[in-house]
Formats: sequence, structure tokens, C-alpha cells
Amino acid sequence: MPHAVFFHNLIKEFEKNGHELLITSRKFSALEELLEQLQIDCVSVGKHGKTNCEKLVESAKRIQKLAKIVKDFSPQFAIAKHSVELPRVAFGFGIPSLLVVDHDPAEAQFRLSVPLVNVVAAPKCVKKSYLKKLGAKKVLQFYGVCETAHFKNFKPRNVLREFGISKNSRVILARAEAKYASHNRKRSKIFEALKLIHENIDCEILAIPRNSEDRKMFSKLGAIIPEKPIDTRSVYFYVSMIIGAGSTMNREAALTGTNVISMCPDVLPSPDKFLIKLGMIHHTSSPRKALFLAEKFMESAKTVKEKFRELEKNLEMFEDPHEKIRSIVQSYQNLNS
Repeated sequence: MPHAVFFHNLIKEFEKNGHELLITSRKFSALEELLEQLQIDCVSVGKHGKTNCEKLVESAKRIQKLAKIVKDFSPQFAIAKHSVELPRVAFGFGIPSLLVVDHDPAEAQFRLSVPLVNVVAAPKCVKKSYLKKLGAKKVLQFYGVCETAHFKNFKPRNVLREFGISKNSRVILARAEAKYASHNRKRSKIFEALKLIHENIDCEILAIPRNSEDRKMFSKLGAIIPEKPIDTRSVYFYVSMIIGAGSTMNREAALTGTNVISMCPDVLPSPDKFLIKLGMIHHTSSPRKALFLAEKFMESAKTVKEKFRELEKNLEMFEDPHEKIRSIVQSYQNLNS
């Protein structure tokens, strides 16, 4: 789902410049609703698999369907983020392609995609030597994280009012790990941590579940659970902190200056390590340490204005990955003109 937000502004820019686009997605969680909210017109091709067998079968089916659609559209260039299927189809048709990557623990996925594309775009914190070792032909890097692209021309709005939450309430945003991702091997202790926090701190928990299992666990904690996808980018500005066991939302929140506790149970991706080193994310696997941090963070939450200034500062400090992508597309256009 973060890929939709990542490409949102880039799609608008390409359309504004007269490019004809074919945008594809797949059935996964609330992705289709999110795409509708972002007003991204796309073709849904295939679905997400949970087990290794399902992933293999669904990927093969998606390649077949994509091949037919791409052949009819006949594009001059292909762009994907962490996709296995589009690089394979583009390679098969001899279409130049670019793959955006940032979650380097997903090595199995990289082995199926990185060697097939013409250019790999990645944050500088992802080692170039690692991508080259996996077969990358050309690596284009930028300083920062992919999530900077999520906030281009962004203005927050108080979405918490939709849930009857007062702007003076102390709110924790919660997100569990991606249990069915191929790179995820362990379970986090986030629900243990949230139970401790809820018992010791007077606060509301706003939870963004990934699946029905998460929904049940968050419900037991008395968390507020949105029925439809919400603009989490706005939420960060109005909560005291976020505790997440994934990566994307943690990094997004960090850019806004929101206090972040990461309980990611697996090997941390390099962009997370990068933001931890900068002091923008705090990582722990201990529920008691999470409680200690939460107590501290509840007293140091920034205001909406302070967070917006923090976001502006970080957007100036980090490079825009879209600029790198546009430069590559332009260079291939010049070659074909």
C-alpha cells in the first residue's frame, strides 16, 4: 500500500507533462480503497498470496495477465517499486525498466527482480555493493528515505475528529508487523507492549490493522479501529506517538517529528537503521522498554505547527527520489527521440 502513496505525486507529474500511463495494482487488503481515495485510476491484476505456495502461484498468474496487458499497451518505459512481476514482464518484452527498492531484508524478492531491470533506485543507506552483488546493472541513489516523496505538497488535516477524539487527547497510533511478508520470520511483542502502555498510561490507541488477526488483537485492547483506510500522513500530526512493528509508517512519522517506537521483530531495513542513527526512531523489542519510552514521549509530543516545521526541515535535508526517477525516464526518452 505505501507504493500507491509513493507514486501518487509522480503519476500526477507524468500526466501533467502529457505522458500516457498504464498503472497496475493487485488485490491486497484495503489497497483498492486507498487508490480510489488518491484518485489513481489503475488496472487491478492478480492478488497477494500469504503462504510461500500461494505467493508462487499468484505471482505466476499475475505475470501471465500483466504480459497481455503490457503487450497491448506497448509502453516505452516501466517503473515499479518492490515488484517481482513487472520487471519480469518488462524484461521479456525488452522494455527499459527502473525498480525502486528500500527494504533490503527482502533478498528473495530482490533476486527475482533486481538483475532484470536497467536501473535500480535506492536510498544511499542501502549499500550499492549489496545491490550490485544481487545483479544490479546500474544503481541510482539518493540521500534520505523513499517516504520523503509521500509528503510532497502535503497539508495535514485533523482526521481524528472523525473518531470523536478530542485534539487535547493523548493518542498512540499503533501498527503491527507484516506477518505474511516473505522477509518476515518473527512475531513482535507489540501487543504485549500496548497492553502495558494501556494499563499504565491514560491514552487512546488508534490502530491500523493489516488483517483480521490484527483487528481481533487490537479490539481486545479497546483500540479505535477505522473501518476504511484513513490518511495516516495526517494522523501523525495529531497523535502523541506511534508504536509500530513495520517500517513505512514508522519512517513517515519520523519525518514529521512524531515520537516513534519501532518494535520491528526481524532484521531492520537500512532506512530504519539510518533514521535510528539520526535519533528519529527508537527501536526496542522489550515491552517494558516500550512503556518507559511511551511515558517519556507522552510528555514531549510536539504541536501540529512544530511537526509541520520539522517535516519541512527534513524535506529540505533529504533528496526527493522522484527527481532521480524523472532524470532516468528523461534520459531514456532522449535516447529514443
